[in-house]
Amino acid sequence: DNDQRAIAAGVLRSKEEWLHFADGSREGLFEAVKTPLVDEDGTLIGVLGIARDITQRRREQRDLRERVKEQHCLYRIFALTEDVRLPLARQLQQVVDEIPLGWQYPEIATARLLVDGVLSFTAGFTETAWMQHVAATTRQGSELHLSIAYLEQRPEEEEGPFLREERGLAEAIIHRLAEVVERRHALAEVEARDRLITTMYAQSTDSIVLVDVVSQRFVDFNTIAHTALGYSAEEFTRLRVQDIQATLSPEQILAEHTTVLRGRALSHETKLRHKDGSLRDVALTLRPLILQGRQLISAVW
Repeated sequence: DNDQRAIAAGVLRSKEEWLHFADGSREGLFEAVKTPLVDEDGTLIGVLGIARDITQRRREQRDLRERVKEQHCLYRIFALTEDVRLPLARQLQQVVDEIPLGWQYPEIATARLLVDGVLSFTAGFTETAWMQHVAATTRQGSELHLSIAYLEQRPEEEEGPFLREERGLAEAIIHRLAEVVERRHALAEVEARDRLITTMYAQSTDSIVLVDVVSQRFVDFNTIAHTALGYSAEEFTRLRVQDIQATLSPEQILAEHTTVLRGRALSHETKLRHKDGSLRDVALTLRPLILQGRQLISAVW
């Protein structure tokens, strides 16, 4: 049939064909080229056929295409999991919907994720005879499981119908999700600790302020610090140390702060000025503090 088509066309024709070797050792993909042959009078004398084995070339093209697809899938999953404040169930659903796109046959691929007790899966997921599984455990002991299932049979590869590189992709995904869970747990611990510190800070019976050394303003303070001196929080924010310090001059205050910044805590009795002008005797302790790269003085009285 191909010979007749080449004769009718009068030009070279090319077609890809799977050919079986006579000894049954293998089959290969060949590019078969047919062209009509004529003699010097232009009379057709036959058809010349040349077959080139392109099995390896096509496999390399497929492999390159699959690697690009796998890398794009992993990139998308990394991007989807950057925001650890996003609700976990919503984030996992976005991830599990992306996973099949990284496999060789995305049209029949489905996925299921179990992460930190949260179950997510693609529409139509079902367990079949053609599945791939990976698992991981976080440092906190949370378990993660990822399953990919093909809904139909496909040709055998290195691992059933799955490519060796697809297992590597699945492992990279589950390890990324383990990192995300660990980051979420760490963030929750920090936030819980911050809430505890904030509560202790607010409820302390001592006045506590943080002073910016350059501007001499109060960058943070607890409630008793401003109420005991008769100020609202808004008013206190606009004050500087010399506005309430009744004993030391601005130069003496700066010298004292410079000493503290060198790593030496200072404690002494002094007088602070109330909003109404009256004085309060206090026992004052100053310590150096670095907060988010910023040099501050912690003052407690």
